[in-house]
Amino acid sequence: MSLFYLLWTYITHVVFDASIVVLPMLFSSFIAACPFTGQYLVALPAALELYCLQQRHLAALLLVMCQVAPSWMVDTVIYSEVRGGIHPWFTGLAVVGGVYVFGVLGAIYGPLALCVLYVVITVYSTFITDTDMDTPDVRHTGVTGVRSTLVRS
Repeated sequence: MSLFYLLWTYITHVVFDASIVVLPMLFSSFIAACPFTGQYLVALPAALELYCLQQRHLAALLLVMCQVAPSWMVDTVIYSEVRGGIHPWFTGLAVVGGVYVFGVLGAIYGPLALCVLYVVITVYSTFITDTDMDTPDVRHTGVTGVRSTLVRS
């Protein structure tokens, strides 16, 4: 998703000839990884530039509409295919935590560590639920007068 929104923001800003391109690209990629707000916010500075400085009112409106459209279409298609899995907030926390611990490469290492942890937990829980409990029930032996070795006198 981050790569898609990075490229989509680049294409829309270049097509509409906005001079602000690099920062909205980086912000849209970060917002896709940490979904705390909508993607359309990255188009607002360029739309204000097109509207106020270049006097291109229709281009400003179309830029915002082109930035909002993938949030309605692409996100719903991608998130409808995801069943279970990791909540996007955890992914965002993994990115932020990875950047805090590893620096810039932590944007990759953090989610990677989260995915490894998620796979380990999923495999372990699947393994535990699939195994039968073969241990005998030791709570009631049925023999009277025999003292257990675990009970101290």
